[in-house]
Amino acid sequence: MFCFIGAPNSAQAFASTPPNLTSNAESLTRPLPCRWQNRIDETVAPICLVLYAPSVPISPLQAATDVMDRADALLAQASSTTDPLVADDTRRAAIALGVAALDTYLHWALADTPLKQMPTALKGLDVPFGDLVDLSEAMVQNRAKIRPKVRARGVLERVILKLTFQSSRGVEDAMLMLGKRKAFNKISTEISPPQAVQDIKDRLNRIVHRRNQIVHEGDLQRQSRPQQIKRELLADAPIQTDLDWLRTLIDAIDRVLA
Repeated sequence: MFCFIGAPNSAQAFASTPPNLTSNAESLTRPLPCRWQNRIDETVAPICLVLYAPSVPISPLQAATDVMDRADALLAQASSTTDPLVADDTRRAAIALGVAALDTYLHWALADTPLKQMPTALKGLDVPFGDLVDLSEAMVQNRAKIRPKVRARGVLERVILKLTFQSSRGVEDAMLMLGKRKAFNKISTEISPPQAVQDIKDRLNRIVHRRNQIVHEGDLQRQSRPQQIKRELLADAPIQTDLDWLRTLIDAIDRVLA
């Protein structure tokens, strides 16, 4: 990378390769400000090419954090909403997004998992037969350009999109596909503060149950012979406590997979 300093006729150029950057043109996507100053001719504006930083893929933790931050923002907004029904539905949305953050993390982790030396659970993932036929036909038609593992990863992403990794069982299934057996034993030592395995599972399952009441049943109370609509009660403090706990759970899973 180069930064040209001075007037066009000064022909002064200085090579610049910051320690954490690369000169590989394929990875240069994000412009950085040029910090060189014109010290050669103060009367002429400097000419400076733009430096670039390498593109860094978004991590599963970053993706999950984005979802969790939005859940926190929704909950914060609920208390200032004047319509009580809308305020409660905002709280319900916060719960659903909080659980979605965990699901998001595990989906992103699986989508990025290496396809060499795959764990047994991942090898045993059910794949639609039609996808196998499509891949074989594509390879026959254009062997030179077809990249089988790229196609295989696309199939993986489509298959896991139909799966949920929210309950304790779902988390265990995802972690097995990521090569981690007895995941909650490891999570229990990484979560802060440390918690018993069964306590983590029970709390997660309770939160997911509340999420399911919201997204599958509209959060209506079940009644044997209902005479009027009744909804489950909500309060900000316990919801925020659960969201904070989900964040620590995701962080712990990330450390287990590191």
